[in-house]
Amino acid sequence: KISFRVGFRCIEIRGRELLVNGRPVLIRGVNRHDHSPTGAKTVTMDEMRRDIHLMKQYNFNAIRTAHYPNSPVLYRLCDELGMLVINEANIESHSSYDLCPREHIFASAFLDRVMRMVVRDQNHPCIIGWSLGNEAGFGPNQTACAGWVRGYDDSRFIHYEGAVHEQWGQGPNDYRRRDGRLGTDVVCPMYPSLDEMKEWAESIAPEIGETRPYIMCEYSHSMGCSGGGLSDYWALIKCTHGLQGGFVWDWIDQGLERVDQNGSVWYAYGGDYGDSPNDGNFNCNGMIGPNRKPHPIMVEFKKCVQPVDFSSTNPQSGIVFVHNRRYFTTLADLEGMWQLKVGGFVVS
Repeated sequence: KISFRVGFRCIEIRGRELLVNGRPVLIRGVNRHDHSPTGAKTVTMDEMRRDIHLMKQYNFNAIRTAHYPNSPVLYRLCDELGMLVINEANIESHSSYDLCPREHIFASAFLDRVMRMVVRDQNHPCIIGWSLGNEAGFGPNQTACAGWVRGYDDSRFIHYEGAVHEQWGQGPNDYRRRDGRLGTDVVCPMYPSLDEMKEWAESIAPEIGETRPYIMCEYSHSMGCSGGGLSDYWALIKCTHGLQGGFVWDWIDQGLERVDQNGSVWYAYGGDYGDSPNDGNFNCNGMIGPNRKPHPIMVEFKKCVQPVDFSSTNPQSGIVFVHNRRYFTTLADLEGMWQLKVGGFVVS
């Protein structure tokens, strides 16, 4: 006897918007690598559940499985707890960016990895999109994969960042690229500037008749003391049609737990094992530490994307506008309280 949870929802792209059950939903997402401070890439179910609980506590609503399909356990938890997922194929080829997507000898490997992902995970309602991989160029091997996915499962969108780049090399974004639509149903660049996003929304998208939404596959690289631009990104996203959020890079610092001679716990990274060459602390670029303790950027993100916003064009009038940024429910279950502060002191 086999049991499997299923769900019903409708995913559409229409009028430069991603619609979930007919409603435009901003993607408050994060890129998640599998990581355990004690098990490395062997992550327990409890650690996965803790990840999702933390994400929901800090107002995330989506995961990109960077850069490989995850354990089936993660998708079951996302089905249960309510997280949107872009499921990503295990394809990446930095050192052969122009070769692999065009060379026919790699075509079957590309297609095999995408097909296995889709067939294995197709029954999970949390999955709203299929990603063809990450930073692997763009050519006929990806368009073959996209064609197969569209023929097999047209209930979800296709995501691939390489299809919005210049044709050769990993150069600047080319939003006017004519063949890009073959490889992605969303405009999904990484690390665009605010000026670039604004130009796309105000000039490029209307000029080319763009109907796809703009959802960043990566932004706000969370290494060290970072994340200071989050409020600017979200101020622009909330007021601009077509800009529909994105996925922060990334979720967790990938340090490994060690104990020194005094019994103090610390976290090792590249070079701490006498290994050379190494990338130093470059894998420690998450919003939480290896022990899953939130960094300050988490508090910033939680505020930027909170489901209830307040504004006033004339505070002296006493009129405050309440904005419901939930997508499917009212605010009837909440009770509002207010304070008036002057110089940091409560006066009313």
